[in-house]
Amino acid sequence: FRQFYAPWAGWAVAFLLCCGLWFWQLATPNPTLRQVSQQQGWSMYPSVTPDGQTLVYTWQQFGQPADLYLLDLYQPEAPPRQLTFSDDHELRPVISHHGQNVFYSSKTNDGSCQIKQLSLSTLQEKTLLQCSQHNDVYLDLSADDRFLYFNGSRDAQGRSMYQLDLTQPN
Repeated sequence: FRQFYAPWAGWAVAFLLCCGLWFWQLATPNPTLRQVSQQQGWSMYPSVTPDGQTLVYTWQQFGQPADLYLLDLYQPEAPPRQLTFSDDHELRPVISHHGQNVFYSSKTNDGSCQIKQLSLSTLQEKTLLQCSQHNDVYLDLSADDRFLYFNGSRDAQGRSMYQLDLTQPN
């Protein structure tokens, strides 16, 4: 008696599992992919405000310095707004949580580096400090926008991490 029903019960359980997975897959929404920048060149290092409205990113036209651009994600048909206009490479922007400032690294062709703050309302730049002369400076902000974190010097021991208190004058 047991041998007759055991294979049938296994197939029933397998069938119910397959049906459950199929219904779960139907109920799970698929992510939608949408291209948000259409400039010729490289769009890199996106940073989005917490409300999801503003995207700040680095864009570099082939053979030209990299600049920062702003895109209003609620108006995708509007062209991006250029934020920086220099011969330096403005890289890895991080937008503040309140959406008023952008922090980024700026590198010259001779390798010198600065960490800067840009007001989105006035486009005024402020140099916060000099950074180490190497290729990769990564930035991030604390949740309250008080501290800017970034990696610094590179040596045989590795890389150092730094914290800059943005409430203290330079």
